[in-house]
This record gives sequence, structure tokens and C-alpha cells, in this order.
Amino acid sequence: MVENPLWDYFWRGVKQNSSMYISYCKGCVAVELQKTGATASTLTQDTAAFKAACQAVGNTRGEKHAWIAHILGGKTPCPNASAEARAEATLQKTGSSSGSSQKRQRTESTPADASEPPPKKHSRR
Repeated sequence: MVENPLWDYFWRGVKQNSSMYISYCKGCVAVELQKTGATASTLTQDTAAFKAACQAVGNTRGEKHAWIAHILGGKTPCPNASAEARAEATLQKTGSSSGSSQKRQRTESTPADASEPPPKKHSRR
């Protein structure tokens, strides 16, 4: 299975359940780290400063719809998300990204000749 391109904009946390991780917005974590004078590039995910920054910004479910909601927001988008993150989230929201799952559209099926009655069901014996 192909990993969703939106993972590029989130830190992967611990598994929330058997299949889903919690995640942290890289932009939000970077801003929080700047408040302490540290940067994400100088820290590993195991450092106390990094863990404190993640706890301060809060987590997001590690799945497409939660990421799109965080990045694009309902009324207010994430002020810390990069332009690339916004572009990818917009693509996935509209269903144009290769990383998004596309559902088949339902089509109305009509019999070839609508004047014919439908076939009779066979009874079980």
C-alpha cells in the first residue's frame, strides 16, 4: 500500500490502535520548538524538548481526513502549515491526488427494455 503524501507534513507518533498512528503537525511542532530555541532538525523524536513540543501542540489522528481538516481548517487553516502541505491537502480534498483513495461512482442501471417485466425469482424447495 502506498503511504499517503500528507505524512510528509506530520510526525508519526505511537500507534493509537492496531492500525492507526497519532500524528503531530510538523509546522506546529517547529513553531513550538522555536519558542524554546530548539529546532526540529537538531532534535530527535526521543528528546524531552521534542516530546514537550508535541504535547503542547496536541495530536491529530494519523489519517487523511484529520490531516486535511487540520491543514485547511473549517474556518481557519493551520497557520503553521507550509504552502506545499496546503496544496497537497487541497488536492486530496478534491480527490485529485494519486495518494487519495478514489471511490467508484454509482451509476443507475436500467434494463435494456424497460417494458419487459423483471425475471421471476425461483422459489426454494
